[in-house]
Amino acid sequence: MLDDVVAALRAGGVADVRVLAADDAAADAAAARGLAVLRDPDPGGDLRAAVDAGLAAVGDTDVRMVVAADLPALTADDVATLRAVDRVTVVPTPDGGTAVLALPPGATVPARYGPGSAAAHVDAARSAGHAVTLRPDSAGARDADAAADLSALAATGVGPATAATLAAVAPTRPTRGT
Repeated sequence: MLDDVVAALRAGGVADVRVLAADDAAADAAAARGLAVLRDPDPGGDLRAAVDAGLAAVGDTDVRMVVAADLPALTADDVATLRAVDRVTVVPTPDGGTAVLALPPGATVPARYGPGSAAAHVDAARSAGHAVTLRPDSAGARDADAAADLSALAATGVGPATAATLAAVAPTRPTRGT
């Protein structure tokens, strides 16, 4: 899935893709793909603090996106739309999580990952005085937290790397665009 997410980001115009890695395996996987690695300052700790540290490390002069790595249906068109935001944009997952948090230049919103994070991100952005857009229609909203999620995504199309992996396990899964 990471390969499909990275491919969508790059095809959508994101030149600077960084991976927030909590352990050596994640850091090695990112580095093997030529991605910059931001190490979690407190591995095993709070994801919120790690995301806040990651966002602080990249600055705020351009649109920044926090994108989950388990979004095998994310498309370049979704990414291009999110790169053009002029307000905080939250792509919620079906279970109320946050698949993508897009921040326009100058916007600072503390990370609120965990159960109900999409609503928490909206509340945090509004509390900070930012206008907010929800994008539940984005293909990127469909995450794969469990095998059932991946099966459902595969039925509607996923990126080629995820499709190849699924084909090795259960042939005849459609890829995006076919």
